[in-house]
Amino acid sequence: MANKIDSCLTCKHLEIEKNNGIKMPSGRCKAFPEGIPIEIQFGSISHDKPFPGDNGIRYEKKIIKSVIPPVIRRP
Repeated sequence: MANKIDSCLTCKHLEIEKNNGIKMPSGRCKAFPEGIPIEIQFGSISHDKPFPGDNGIRYEKKIIKSVIPPVIRRP
């Protein structure tokens, strides 16, 4: 489980939106399509246990694929 402060930002269910070409968290997710409760967003509680209205969806850490190219060996 992520710490309470960054749990939304590292959750695979967080929705991202573009605003003037910049990707930003929307404040919504699959668990809370109408808006993530403040208690979860700002870390009062972590969302690894049921929370009213979460549609049965909990925090799951998103897998970030590396974008670092493999090391090129010189002959």
